[in-house]
Amino acid sequence: MTGAELKQLRREIGIGTCDMYRLLGLPRRTYQDYEAGKRGIPESVAIAAKEAHRRDREFFASLPDRIDARILKQFPDGLIK
Repeated sequence: MTGAELKQLRREIGIGTCDMYRLLGLPRRTYQDYEAGKRGIPESVAIAAKEAHRRDREFFASLPDRIDARILKQFPDGLIK
């Protein structure tokens, strides 16, 4: 994984660098160096970033179904009477 790819994953998740380095459990400067291409990105960090991206996509993909289920639970007879 390149620094540009890491940055793209972070942007697709929709978080800033501060949140991303905290999410990955990395020091700020280390993460910044990864994105800037000043350091090689270890495989463990690449895997963790890809997993965060996958979880984010799954969360938002399932959101409409979860909202619908919540509405049905709260209003079993429907919203309009």
